[in-house]
Amino acid sequence: MKEDKKTKNSDLFWGILILPIAILVFLYFTNKADTGNKTPDVNINFGKSDSIDLFAQIEQKVISTSTDFYDLNVKYPVEPKDSTNLIENTVVSLVNQKENEWKTGGEMYNSWVELNQRFKDRAGIKNDFSIDYATSFSQKLGVRSYVFDEYQFTGGAHGSTNPRTYNFNKNGYIELKDVVNLQNNNAALLAKLINSKLPTILGDGYNKNMADDGLGLNCIKEDNTFDSAKAGCENVSLTQNLKHFIVGDSGITFIMEQYQVAPYASGMPRITLTWAELKPYLNSSFDLPLE
Repeated sequence: MKEDKKTKNSDLFWGILILPIAILVFLYFTNKADTGNKTPDVNINFGKSDSIDLFAQIEQKVISTSTDFYDLNVKYPVEPKDSTNLIENTVVSLVNQKENEWKTGGEMYNSWVELNQRFKDRAGIKNDFSIDYATSFSQKLGVRSYVFDEYQFTGGAHGSTNPRTYNFNKNGYIELKDVVNLQNNNAALLAKLINSKLPTILGDGYNKNMADDGLGLNCIKEDNTFDSAKAGCENVSLTQNLKHFIVGDSGITFIMEQYQVAPYASGMPRITLTWAELKPYLNSSFDLPLE
């Protein structure tokens, strides 16, 4: 009887010891099998979405001045990740430039007064400069983006509006070259990819010659290299033509300036290139599996 009790105690001991080990082994192989069959999530090395407080209350600053010659109204955010104050410095520089150009007693002011005296029906028409912005978020990539609309009216049938964009993640300001490799003719290939989508986006407003010119494709040879010797291409920059963009969950959205690729009525066209489409052009440091 004592031997049976000793044996039972031994069996109980080994059972207690082996059971948790067996459970751990089971969970390990089960998890490994699941991982092998799972479609990988988008993984771009911007940092996790919790690394930046995307929906934090962002302070907004306002600059507003008015004279008999112009109205100026500007809004801009104080982005916490903007360590170099890029947004504020740019906006303040634009404001100072306008206030200097339009100052009372200046050349433009005096010309305006003279014009009003000659054409009485113009009295009361003032210059206008304003900046407003919209904010968007990529929760998947932890990126906060701003699209600024810079509006200016100096007479004529209508004013003009142009975009300016900023993207930030946990590390700060994101440039296009941080995401895509713009070397090896990639800028030309991206411009061609954007151009291929414009007919669908613009419909009847699409003009191939205007789009080719605005994207710099008139300066591209058949082998996708840049033809710097071609007339009119001396000051063309393919990367500058792609400078307005926002980073989103689904890809990069490029924003064209007014008149860049289409007539005024088409506004500022937006063209999204998905991460799948961008995969061949991404920097090697950015591992982006297809969704």
